[in-house]
Amino acid sequence: MRLINISEDQFNQKTSHLPCLNWHETKEWAKLKSHTGWHSHFLLYINDNDEVTAGVMLLDKNIPMSKKKLFYAPRGPLIDFDNLELLKAFHNDLIKYIKTNDGFELLIDPYLEYQHRDMNGDIINDGFSRQDVVDTLIKLGYHHNNGFNLYNENLQPRWLYRLSLKGRTFDEIFKKFKAENRRLYKKKDFYAITVRELKRNEINKYKNVMAHTASRRGFIDRPSKYYEDMYDAMHESRMLRYFVAEINFEKAISNFNEDINKSLAKLERLRSRSNQNTKTQNEIREEEIRYKSLLKNLEIIKGYAAKSDNITVLSGITLLNYGNEAVMLLAGNYEDYELFSSSVILVSELIKISVEEGQDYYNFYGITGDFDESNPLNGLYTFKKGFGGEVMELIGEFEYVIDPLSKSFYEMGLKVYNLLKKIRH
Repeated sequence: MRLINISEDQFNQKTSHLPCLNWHETKEWAKLKSHTGWHSHFLLYINDNDEVTAGVMLLDKNIPMSKKKLFYAPRGPLIDFDNLELLKAFHNDLIKYIKTNDGFELLIDPYLEYQHRDMNGDIINDGFSRQDVVDTLIKLGYHHNNGFNLYNENLQPRWLYRLSLKGRTFDEIFKKFKAENRRLYKKKDFYAITVRELKRNEINKYKNVMAHTASRRGFIDRPSKYYEDMYDAMHESRMLRYFVAEINFEKAISNFNEDINKSLAKLERLRSRSNQNTKTQNEIREEEIRYKSLLKNLEIIKGYAAKSDNITVLSGITLLNYGNEAVMLLAGNYEDYELFSSSVILVSELIKISVEEGQDYYNFYGITGDFDESNPLNGLYTFKKGFGGEVMELIGEFEYVIDPLSKSFYEMGLKVYNLLKKIRH
């Protein structure tokens, strides 16, 4: 077995058959990370028959005022972790390579499921566990950063939420949505909401949604250049697309007026009946409630329309496609337009697109691993759960320290950097 360097142009094709395949371990992600000072290495592990048995896209970054480098395999490596002998041999050769290239540490956070869980986060007692992989990594000298953490303390989330699309039609998947989501999705035509992919010169529409969402939720948004760099690095291969849900206010108001007229006509018919039995009286009461609701919501929509463009963005999502999976990486919406529940409509449409494009999974990405209803972070998980699917628990983040002194300098510098960043913001 031997470890070899290959060109970035070859990497995706050479590793497409390997386990743990994911969008982080690609030449496109490496290109994006190069904008923030990361240098990339594209490595294959070859057996005596020149067959590729493993691969990894490594990123490295220098410590300030030092030649030493931090190495990181984002969601890597790509290897059959259940083949423990292969894992050990690969690890030994990879560490030799990193030492040769002045590395002081290796970070990995493999795209590898730890144990099976259902949609409620409960462990499925099917005997599946990757504890032997965790034990092997620890025996090899890795430290399990934050262990089996429940929150987002590590570089990548350990807890994800994923919906299986394999062998299913959208109608079959849609039937498993919670009733409220099905009802809201069916409103899309009435509200005149459509979903479309943005062109590069429209990225500002998406950026504005994310900036609003960041301000509302209290996190720091990326600058516009980041979204542009991401698009430039990952769109040509169709790996990345920005989608938005938009409303046509003129059409929505027309639909409301049409429904209001129908409701009023129905009320007149019901009231004109000579036999006002209990059933008719109940129908009248129900229709009066509906009529008043339509009038109230129409006034709200007219208020929106008066201060908005006729075609207005309501919400947005970054969708990544790689291997057999579609990933909802980033999502945001305008709080002022909550009436339309556009996030439900947008996600539903992207699930539909993913089914049509032949993906096996729709990955809603990060959630909390603490499923207690009192957890303030539980809302995101609850939203994603409304589409069916199941919790996906990964094995977590591991670090292998080669040079403890350089590691100490790095951690000290990181603390200073984070302190200054906090002061600036």
